[in-house]
Amino acid sequence: MVCSERGYKTLNVSQLINIFVAVIFDLQLFDAFRVLCAWLYLDAKDDATRRTLKKQGKYVGPKRYPRRAELREVVRGRKGVSTLLSKLEDVGVITRTGESLLLTETPVPGTRPFLELICGVNNEGELRRSARRPVPIPHEWLRAWASPTRARFVTLLHLFYCAAGLSFKSKRSSKVQNAARFKLSRLIDLLPVPAARVKRARRRLIQDGRITGDETYVQVRLNRLGHYFQVNLDWQRTRYRESPSCVGKNRAKMIPRPVQNCVETIPPNRDTKQAKLVRDQKRSGVSSKPGLHKPNIKNIELADLYDVWRLAELFKQQRWFSKSLANFQNFVAAAIRSRNLGVGSKGRDPVRVFVGIVRGQLWHHATETQEREAVRLVEEFREQARAAAVRRTKVSDRDECPNRPAFVDVRPANVDGSARRAEIQKLIEQSLQSVAGHIATTRPTAVRPRGDSYIAKLG
Repeated sequence: MVCSERGYKTLNVSQLINIFVAVIFDLQLFDAFRVLCAWLYLDAKDDATRRTLKKQGKYVGPKRYPRRAELREVVRGRKGVSTLLSKLEDVGVITRTGESLLLTETPVPGTRPFLELICGVNNEGELRRSARRPVPIPHEWLRAWASPTRARFVTLLHLFYCAAGLSFKSKRSSKVQNAARFKLSRLIDLLPVPAARVKRARRRLIQDGRITGDETYVQVRLNRLGHYFQVNLDWQRTRYRESPSCVGKNRAKMIPRPVQNCVETIPPNRDTKQAKLVRDQKRSGVSSKPGLHKPNIKNIELADLYDVWRLAELFKQQRWFSKSLANFQNFVAAAIRSRNLGVGSKGRDPVRVFVGIVRGQLWHHATETQEREAVRLVEEFREQARAAAVRRTKVSDRDECPNRPAFVDVRPANVDGSARRAEIQKLIEQSLQSVAGHIATTRPTAVRPRGDSYIAKLG
């Protein structure tokens, strides 16, 4: 590995694809990938320093490899860096001998389709371009990949674009070529992730300015060669910035994101068509409270964690696990666990905590008390659901048979007491009248005066 004079760490395509395939098929190795990027970053900085001292005619000294404390500083406090590097060594990506670390140059199993996508294949089935083609990676990009991030797939896709697009223009030139073509649909077929996630990650790369999109839109060329892109060599990670203090106290500060509100609505009084649409639109949601919308698993609100009925609607919409009673109890227990944290407690958002527990199925985070509370709430919910089903069934039967006495009241429970009593009295009178009418039509004539007098007394 030779580090160029322009601040690049030179790796080859085979090494980058080995790392990409190992991590993309097992995202649990992403932390190990971060540690590896930190090691490469520190090693490249040390090589650059040694070359500078050598040009100045100063004493260079023996080769110095990155220490564990330095790796933890770059990855921001991650412990067990040696254990994480051992995981990459187990999958055959790296080889460690003492303090040194070497990337495997031979392709590991499963990387051949990705190499064919980047390098191309001739008629004989061989690669058109060498898999050992040097790829210059900027030092700051290695530092950015080693930083903690939630967009793990975006980082890995950026690495793949670098392997596909970056190269030197000639063997003896230090100028970097940063443009290439490849078909994204072929990459989607090879990856174990949905196509929508790959396209969303590519849009994120374009929005961040890491690559440029294809603006030609020539469909024949796209079908044959794929989309054209350029890797932006001037891109820098702007989310984190370093404090101007000494190296021992060097910490990362997060820059707050600017507030962006791109939602624009037409005032109803300026557009009659828009006003009509707003006026005729039905109110969405299961509650009449202002600002409370219908439960949506893609937009969970804090109020959803306090209502079992809304949690049941979210449980129907989720596709992370099977829909069973035990999973629903765990679902409710996760909501209780999340809302007990409180809003703003140690910077935690209850909704984010709830989504993290549910998607990862981390049911062990709920305590025994919270599980008992969840079981009680689920039992109450099931009883209320059964009662509601019985009321709906009886109401439907009454609609089919209009002459049948209406003994069931389906009015809400928050009705005034006097109105409720008057409604019950009215239902009783209607039922007695219907019974008396049935007797009058089925019994002999001698019984009719008695039934009529009985009804008169009731009146």
